[in-house]
Amino acid sequence: NTVDVPEEVAAAMGKCLKGKAATDSIFDSISPTTLNSYFKEFMPGLSAKVFRTYNASVTLERELAKSEGLNLSIEEARVFYTNANREVAILCNHMRTVNEESFSAQVDRMQERLKAARKALKERKNKTKDARATLKEAKAEGKPKALEKAKKALERAKALETKQVGRVKKIEADMELKTSTKEIALGTSKINYMDPRITYAWCKKVGMPVEKVFNPALIKKFPWADVAGEDWKFICPREVSGIKIKRVVKKKKSTAKKKSTAKKKSTAKKKSTAKKK
Repeated sequence: NTVDVPEEVAAAMGKCLKGKAATDSIFDSISPTTLNSYFKEFMPGLSAKVFRTYNASVTLERELAKSEGLNLSIEEARVFYTNANREVAILCNHMRTVNEESFSAQVDRMQERLKAARKALKERKNKTKDARATLKEAKAEGKPKALEKAKKALERAKALETKQVGRVKKIEADMELKTSTKEIALGTSKINYMDPRITYAWCKKVGMPVEKVFNPALIKKFPWADVAGEDWKFICPREVSGIKIKRVVKKKKSTAKKKSTAKKKSTAKKKSTAKKK
């Protein structure tokens, strides 16, 4: 991935990379423990994961908000959500290793399914065409029973054609998502980073069952998220509570102050000893 950064960041990264091999750690002088300890100086409980969770949730909500004003079908909504999930996974760098042989075999099977579905759609269109011709003949003959039968036949043919169009679109969408998310792990952000209430709220808003994007294990894991209504929004706790983040710095006594205190104690001790004598 390529990211544009300020010159200061680029310079700092250059210093970190200087003299290192491609396999060396970039930030070898720090660890997750030391980083989280540093964060806790600003706010109790603050950690690297908190940042990732917040950024993931904000990104998901922002991407899903782009659907405002769109009249999405359930299948279109599923694709839209998956693309939003993909942006979050890229942000969090959730990548996976792909077995090229297995991936190619899966794509080939999907292409075969798509070919068969398109063939079936062509047949459905021909049957709809035939049904229209039959209806036209029935109208010309003027026989009520034949006319009613022809109308019902056309309705069935059109319904089956529409259903087959949906099947074709689903396979096409699945193939596109399969390719675009080839090396991206979508599940990690769903399980650990994105607030599930965002997903539940958006699904209710667009009229899509949450089961289309959450598997049974996730639904079981987040039963509490279902309380989110379609207008629920993810809000940073800091914005809600009004807490101001400040770095907690322990004040250290200056050397001069220490010497002054020690001198006073020494003088007082001498006076006390002289008085006793």
